[in-house]
Amino acid sequence: MAGRKQYAREYLKRTEDGDTIRVAFDLDRGRVTDFTVQLECWIDERWRPVARYDSAHGQAHRDTLDWAGRVIEKRWLSADLSFNRAVVFAEQDLLARAATYRIDFMRRRR
Repeated sequence: MAGRKQYAREYLKRTEDGDTIRVAFDLDRGRVTDFTVQLECWIDERWRPVARYDSAHGQAHRDTLDWAGRVIEKRWLSADLSFNRAVVFAEQDLLARAATYRIDFMRRRR
C-alpha cells in the first residue's frame, strides 16, 4: 500500500472466512505508542479495508470504512483504555465479528 505508515511491528491473522486482520504497532519500553488493527476482505479480486481500529487523534477508536476506504463512522473507545489493551480488544473484536463487518460492508456497496 503506497503511503501507508511503516510500523516497527506488524503481523497478519486470518479469519475463519479467509479474510485478513492486519495488526501494526510501535512500542516504547513495552508500551504501545501508536497502532492500527484493520480488517481487510478479499472482494472483487482485491483486498479492501472494511473496519479499522487505530490510535490517531490520541485516543483509540474504530473507523467504519466505505468502498473507497473513507471513514463513514467513528466510534471512540474509553479514554481510560491503554493502547496495549486497545490492540488486544481490537484484534479480538475483528476476529469475532469479521463476518458481520463484511456483511455490513457489502450492504454499503455502490
